[in-house]
Amino acid sequence: MSEWITLSFIVMFLWAFHDVVHRYFMKIGFNAIEIVLYGIVPTTIAAIIYVYYQNIKLTKPTLKQSGLFIISGILSFIGFLLIRQAQLNSPNMGYVNAITYSSVIFTIILTSIIFKDKFSTQGVVGSILIIIGLAMITSTNKKSTSKNI
Repeated sequence: MSEWITLSFIVMFLWAFHDVVHRYFMKIGFNAIEIVLYGIVPTTIAAIIYVYYQNIKLTKPTLKQSGLFIISGILSFIGFLLIRQAQLNSPNMGYVNAITYSSVIFTIILTSIIFKDKFSTQGVVGSILIIIGLAMITSTNKKSTSKNI
């Protein structure tokens, strides 16, 4: 199995554990902004420790790249906040993940156009199946209340 596939499956299980922990926080009363903000501190500390112990020399971004990093960071924050808010209101937080992480469809198309990444029949068929799955998930209209989290 290719390294990228192995790493992707490892992350899949890490995200699942991560989401279960966040669901616990939701269940005991933390709101979306608290979950996102309280996670920033250990994330930052872990990143600093990782860079230090791996002796990684960080590339200094240009002014243009710095602007893109800032925009990316703001979008990440907003995205995580909206994900957690959607999960608080959803009948099952996994449904939210399926929808939000389906950005793969747009990523496949955009990166093939912009960066000439591989675009194959399998990718197109997989994207169509994702859309079918999203249609099935979103047909589950029961909305959770904060009492049912």
